[in-house]
Amino acid sequence: MLDEVMKNYRLGEMAEKCDSLSSSATIADFVKLARQKNMEVMPIVGEDGKLVGIVTEKDLIKLMKVEGASSNYPIIERKLPREILAESISSIMTQDPVTLKETDTMEDALNMILNHDFRRIIIVDSEGKLIGKIRIVDIIHNLSKEEEKTEK
Repeated sequence: MLDEVMKNYRLGEMAEKCDSLSSSATIADFVKLARQKNMEVMPIVGEDGKLVGIVTEKDLIKLMKVEGASSNYPIIERKLPREILAESISSIMTQDPVTLKETDTMEDALNMILNHDFRRIIIVDSEGKLIGKIRIVDIIHNLSKEEEKTEK
């Protein structure tokens, strides 16, 4: 029964809406929004709403080149020179990130998590526009809910 759920449950049904930044935003914009929302991954969208990249807190830590740097955003702001904070977010984003479509299944998401060691997956529509994200914990939660239903 769980196999059936994994093959029939569409990701668009469980994708969580998430904030994003425009590709014209700055690194400082990312730091500010990520700190406010406590986000580790930020989708970057073009003017047409299509996903063009992602930025993670690890991307910022790489800029700092500090041994053992924490992912604490106020520390990052103090460590990064102002000229870096003013740079375009597109200068550090991962372009064309691996995503899944809203019509893909939970099984597709689990395969991606296992094959790419992702903790979060960005979900897009058929045109590449951002729908939201799914976390491993969301998948586990949905699977356990479905298993509870079948046990009743």
